[in-house]
Amino acid sequence: MAKIHKQNSDSYRKSVTSEHISTLSKRDKILLRILSEVGCTVSELVDIKVEDIYTNSIIVGKQRRQIEISTGLREEINNYLKKSSSEFLFSTRQSPKLDARRVQQIVKKSLGTKPSKIRHARIVEIARKNGLKKAKNISGLKRLKIKSYLNDEDVIRLREEIVDKRHSIAFNILLESGCLISELVNIKVEDITKESISIGIPKRNIPISNTLISNIRVFIFVTENTCVV
Repeated sequence: MAKIHKQNSDSYRKSVTSEHISTLSKRDKILLRILSEVGCTVSELVDIKVEDIYTNSIIVGKQRRQIEISTGLREEINNYLKKSSSEFLFSTRQSPKLDARRVQQIVKKSLGTKPSKIRHARIVEIARKNGLKKAKNISGLKRLKIKSYLNDEDVIRLREEIVDKRHSIAFNILLESGCLISELVNIKVEDITKESISIGIPKRNIPISNTLISNIRVFIFVTENTCVV
């Protein structure tokens, strides 16, 4: 069973558009953007042919998955292809197709990570926003299983359904901090600061929203508890 663990998907998307890769070649920038937007594997990336590029999508993989891409990425690809005559989207002077090992090196040098982590982060992001079925179709992982994620609609629904104040605070602490249940039940009044909550052993200071901090303080005042939940 393929599993995707919790990752900060937004960090990879931001890295691909950040200033520290501004010195990369057009080819390498597009390469990174495709990995970030499409969530394909390295082998699928280097096998993309010019004929696989459509107006709003790219065809990847042996399953010929058609995946939507942004207008910005499509424009970058169009400009890049004006100076390319290769059968494949990514090539070198020595070869008509870019080597997978070279892709690994580009990603490591520019983003300090692995292509597989970018892929995983993108799949998680898709699952959170569009559901597991969509993530399976885009990733090609039919046995994909993602645990412990709620989309925005789920969060809104659960918040509306929770009536008990203590349960509401517990839910929001779990949601914002990502702590374990065992850490949640051991949070004490003195662990709450003006901007964060101190959790676990050893203690980790995790920023939480002002609204949640205010709700916690009101709850503690009313109930006179020594523990938060």
